[in-house]
Amino acid sequence: MNEPAGAEGSAKRTLADFAFNLMTIPIRLRHRWKNRKRLSTSRKLQKTFKNNIEKARTYRLPTYEGVFNVGLFIAIAEQDLSTYAESILHGRSQWHRKFHARGLAVLLYELAEDLPELLGKNYRKWLIELGLGDEWLDRLNAITKSIAAFRRAHEPFLLKVRNYVGAHRDHDAYAQLEVLEGLDVLEVFGLAPLLSSPLDQLVVFNIDLNRYLSKYNVILAQMARAER
Repeated sequence: MNEPAGAEGSAKRTLADFAFNLMTIPIRLRHRWKNRKRLSTSRKLQKTFKNNIEKARTYRLPTYEGVFNVGLFIAIAEQDLSTYAESILHGRSQWHRKFHARGLAVLLYELAEDLPELLGKNYRKWLIELGLGDEWLDRLNAITKSIAAFRRAHEPFLLKVRNYVGAHRDHDAYAQLEVLEGLDVLEVFGLAPLLSSPLDQLVVFNIDLNRYLSKYNVILAQMARAER
């Protein structure tokens, strides 16, 4: 009795998978080409910031270490965000796509919560100690405002996905399944660029900051400060 229904359900899932793959071909092609350069840049940044943290620890430069730690966090987060989006696009079934969408929702929620804290009072104090003026702080403020706007607009939805089917904080399995069945993969996927934009700006900000921190006069000033 259940076999025809099962076969029918399987056929519908196969058709839905085919439709999704067909519909997202242009997106997948654009993402693949764009992501190739982004991935290379992200890996180089991670290596650079990791090495710089090690040097800052060796020379006992806590301000440098703090700033580079934030830069490394952002570089890793940017790659994670891009990887989740790619995984959704190339998921082999609706279940796999929803699985990756759940992970993406958790990441988006956590980043929107963590980034303002990382870029808060201590980070701004470090920038001032490094001799950076209002131009840098104004640039940072514009980015953090975008992150705050994203959080206000999307936190309720992302929190629900995170608690029920992402981090499984809520143990009501029936409610979990309802959230999972109603989860729109493309809705979650569509939120990624909204946070990716300020994240990309933070990557550029930290590349510029790294260039500034590589200047000998800035390094010497911080070494003299550390010896006081």
